[in-house]
Amino acid sequence: MLKATLRIGDLKTFDPAVRDCSIAIGESYIRPFQHKSLESLLLKNSDQWFFVIRERQRVADEFGTNPIATANASADQLRQSYQQCMHWPLDFVVIEAARRGPRLQVRAGHIGSLPIYFHVEERTRTVTLSWDFVDFLGTSRAIDAEIIAHHLSMRTFYSARQPCAGINLPTAGATLYVDRSETSFEYGSLDPFTRPCTYKTWRLM
Repeated sequence: MLKATLRIGDLKTFDPAVRDCSIAIGESYIRPFQHKSLESLLLKNSDQWFFVIRERQRVADEFGTNPIATANASADQLRQSYQQCMHWPLDFVVIEAARRGPRLQVRAGHIGSLPIYFHVEERTRTVTLSWDFVDFLGTSRAIDAEIIAHHLSMRTFYSARQPCAGINLPTAGATLYVDRSETSFEYGSLDPFTRPCTYKTWRLM
């Protein structure tokens, strides 16, 4: 679980930096939810970085805030750690970014138990993520009549679409891709061993 506002332009100019219990990238930020059953990790180098929040395999004994583990890594170390995240046995959410482009991807785990909603502001190329749907209701939004009809008839179905148009839920195994001009969403495979490693695609030449 997390809350984040990520401007695509900030990804090219600023390095992610941990500040207290959040990560700052210029005016952009990532704020992981603090819970003893969750852990956070930020790995980075000069070209790209990724952040993961995931369910712990062993619940921590301590209560209160959990520091964000941070490390610098080579391209090979980054790729290896990323692949390990894709094979994590519990649920996770990964945010990955590359300076070149710049570009951003958000990947949901193959279980889909960690709720995370998103909205992409096309004009400013800003991605907003939150575990709390209420965070998106400060702006007037159109209603998705088809989704509302399914809810009222109690015939809901598993979908990224939500009652408010423009707000979506990354389903299990889904990928959101955003760069300066393109936005795409893929439902993806639920099998972690068949999911492609993005860092092969983003590898800098």
